[in-house]
Amino acid sequence: MKLTKYVLSLGVLTASTLTVATPSFAATTTATTMTGTVLNPVTVREAADLKSDSLGALKKGDKVIVYSTDKNGWVQIKFNAKKAYIYKDYVKVSTTTDDKTPATTTKSSTKYIQQPGANVRQKGNVSSKILGKLTPGTKVTAYGTTKDGWVKIKYNNSTAYVYKDYIGAKKPATTTKPSTPANTTKKGYNLQTAKTYKYAHNGSNVTLSSKGKKTSSGYTVWTMHDSKTNKTSTVYLKEVANKGLYYKKAGEKAVKLLNYPFAVGDTYKNGSTTYKVTGVNKTVTTKAGKFTNTITVKVGNETYYIAPTTGVVKITKGTKTVFQLKSVK
Repeated sequence: MKLTKYVLSLGVLTASTLTVATPSFAATTTATTMTGTVLNPVTVREAADLKSDSLGALKKGDKVIVYSTDKNGWVQIKFNAKKAYIYKDYVKVSTTTDDKTPATTTKSSTKYIQQPGANVRQKGNVSSKILGKLTPGTKVTAYGTTKDGWVKIKYNNSTAYVYKDYIGAKKPATTTKPSTPANTTKKGYNLQTAKTYKYAHNGSNVTLSSKGKKTSSGYTVWTMHDSKTNKTSTVYLKEVANKGLYYKKAGEKAVKLLNYPFAVGDTYKNGSTTYKVTGVNKTVTTKAGKFTNTITVKVGNETYYIAPTTGVVKITKGTKTVFQLKSVK
């Protein structure tokens, strides 16, 4: 579960690319935008000249707005709310065109919102601005799905995006709101100190128990015993409302197992490792029984199943189960 020499450089911020046909509009206005992503560390200049004053620096991967690319090999960008320059050899520039105000459409289909928590976003990613929410049963016009799973829809006379898990071809039979909507959950997935948990892991039986003692930083102290090695160690768990569920070993950095609140498609990081919420309200069965309202989190080629008041109850690697809860007493 774990994450120069002075140069002239800058790159391009590329927009999400749809993998299906883009809708055409009978009456459409378009806005063209150039963006960039820095390719290598770069010094930002006040003018298009190596001798010009330095305004600062950009690092590899930084995103910028590009104004023009025809200044004797220099690219004019927005830097600290001002116009500045970096050299073209270190920047990748692309142009995107956004459709506005669709009138009549073709190559579209009718879809329905399937479950609560359907955030409508300005662009097809979880970092984009939320324009609103749609309730189950809401009818929408859809134009296609991006490679990252975002469905482009008509929204308030423009276009926006909803994640694919919240939208479907059939109108749901009921629009009753569940007691714990996934995207508003603030806590409730931590283990209970009054219980003892037994797991099967790598051919061993692991027991986890606690006397409820807490550290000064709010972590609950748990004792973990491995029957295979006959070793006992200490681990720490902490749940913070509106922030997340954390796990920690002695002498190591804390790992955020689950981010609060959460919704399908959300991503968060532990170091360089990306965690992605791939499912909510799932049902999973382990040797300890059946767990409902389970959250699935993808970490590389592993999937974590996190159940209310029980924490991680199962981990799969591909199609193989490598960790699962055996009993709770």
